[in-house]
Amino acid sequence: MRIKMCSVHVNDPAEAFAFYTTTLGIPTIVFGVPDVHAEYERLSAAGVQFKGPPTTDPSGTSAVFHDNCGNLVQIHQD
Repeated sequence: MRIKMCSVHVNDPAEAFAFYTTTLGIPTIVFGVPDVHAEYERLSAAGVQFKGPPTTDPSGTSAVFHDNCGNLVQIHQD
């Protein structure tokens, strides 16, 4: 796994958390992986709770999961 994207610095973490999770609803970090389906299976077996199975669109294949801190994390394969 490699970091594909990094989050931005914010002045007010609570306000940023509300904006990114409630308003936007997007992951705060994206990890690039060579095979999303294999990582999905591996992480699911380890107890990671995904929002759904991997999906594919013109940007690639991805899956989103919850970390244990209330954040969404995405794995992505170009």
